[in-house]
Amino acid sequence: MQPISLAEVDTPSSDRAESVWARWCAVCSRKPNSPQSAVGCVELLVTVLAIALAVLLIIAAASVAYGAPLWHIWSKEFWLDELYTYFMVLGYPGKTLIEALSQGGDYNPPALYMALKGWSSFFGVSESAFRAFSSACVFIGLVSVYYMLGSRFSRLVCFVTTVGFWATTGGQLIVHSFEARFYGPWFAGVAVLCLLLVRPAHSRVGRGLRYVLIALVSVWICSVHYFGVISLGLIGASHVLLDFRTKDRWRDVAALLPGVLALAVFIPLYQSQRSLFADAPATWIADPTFAASVQFLRNEMLLWFVGVPLAFLAVQLIVRIKRPPPPAIDFLRTFAAPLGLVVFPLVLVTLSWLVQPVMMARYCMPYLICWVPMVALILSRSVIPVRLLVFAAFLWIGQKYCLGYLVLEGKRADSVAHHYLEDAQPSNETPIYASTRLAAYPLWHYGKLPRDSVGILFLPQGGDERLMLVEVKNHLALEGLGLDQPHLTTPQLLQAKESFYFLVQGNELAKISRFLPGYDVERLADPIEGDFMALYRFTRPTSPSP
Repeated sequence: MQPISLAEVDTPSSDRAESVWARWCAVCSRKPNSPQSAVGCVELLVTVLAIALAVLLIIAAASVAYGAPLWHIWSKEFWLDELYTYFMVLGYPGKTLIEALSQGGDYNPPALYMALKGWSSFFGVSESAFRAFSSACVFIGLVSVYYMLGSRFSRLVCFVTTVGFWATTGGQLIVHSFEARFYGPWFAGVAVLCLLLVRPAHSRVGRGLRYVLIALVSVWICSVHYFGVISLGLIGASHVLLDFRTKDRWRDVAALLPGVLALAVFIPLYQSQRSLFADAPATWIADPTFAASVQFLRNEMLLWFVGVPLAFLAVQLIVRIKRPPPPAIDFLRTFAAPLGLVVFPLVLVTLSWLVQPVMMARYCMPYLICWVPMVALILSRSVIPVRLLVFAAFLWIGQKYCLGYLVLEGKRADSVAHHYLEDAQPSNETPIYASTRLAAYPLWHYGKLPRDSVGILFLPQGGDERLMLVEVKNHLALEGLGLDQPHLTTPQLLQAKESFYFLVQGNELAKISRFLPGYDVERLADPIEGDFMALYRFTRPTSPSP
């Protein structure tokens, strides 16, 4: 027998490492397999776990830096808008969901509340359960983004871009991953729709199933938020105009029509909600100005329009990739659906001037998908070590945004309002008012106070000499009030109360004190860290003031 030399048995560790690195690079450089095959299903599971691990790593790092457990980001108290969701899902006695919405329980279509009712039947009714639904929706959107990019890019590029999309988009996706509102579910619908339009099926059964899914997703998008139809229209128009060589594009657009029909069904509901405003402003958002419009477009679009081309040029100059980039027309055709969302902020500015003010960053969250293919294109022009460095940078940026979100939430007036009750322990028989709705609702809900004893006392602004008072019971019971419009009251009516508590910023105390001359004012609780409010008790003097 021929003896085997030691050199044939032992491979140097450096060679083994190079072999492992080469195999890993080869795997990461291939496009993702379609989940339609058995191998693709296994890869889908691995992809889901990898994205979840990256997201949880960011959340864990932020939670440790904040000094809170990992689950705190899901279990923290609801803020005002989330309480509206909570009340709608619990339901109002004697009112159907549509009746409650038409009377001002909230001001959007009913899909979110219907979905949360079903979700809560399995996972219960709590802050964690409601926010877990939003997290699940955003996660579905992220996986959809990954596979949408997989039509043109490698696994590593898709993975790094997807995680970076969640971590770096100005904190928008991070915030709405943990809020029990419409924006996470809306984003999920838009992402799934873009995936379906970017990656067509090839078999007859696959095409039929794809059309059914497009129709269902379009209904979801238009039923979860009124602005969903805008995103649907932009995606459909771009798909037709840019992907002009695809024969099935008109069938794809026809499959979007159920979403428009679903919105048409809710037109009577929308009209009922609008009628509640009468002559009052239809929104709390400030009226548009030229400066505000420019600032909004700068915040939502300028960074992307400047940063993406500069990043592309930087990669070209530094890495010096010799192969030419893909033809622009092919790139536009492939990602026609998401690229149509690029004008979404311009549509919101136009609506703000012509219909009502809507220039809010959270309304733009689904629009951010349009930049994902371009970021992936830039990463695809780099080498693998650069992509890994970019991934590490994305994790660091995501941790900063997530930490900033936790810090900001910990300082909100509605997050800390009820803690004043723990310090002061006011009497349940004495009414307690807050100067903002943001503080009043959580004050009532988490303070476990009688509904009749909590109210909102709006202080006069500018030259207005009126005090306005509205009791929380009128907001929550929907007793014909509908819109959150306060009742007007006079100083004389307020003086009829022997005593009351008032949660207000210290620098605004003088605004109410001048209406109540001679009242004894006692501060019961100092401002909580990060907040500017304090709890005061006003007591009527034993003898009237001269």
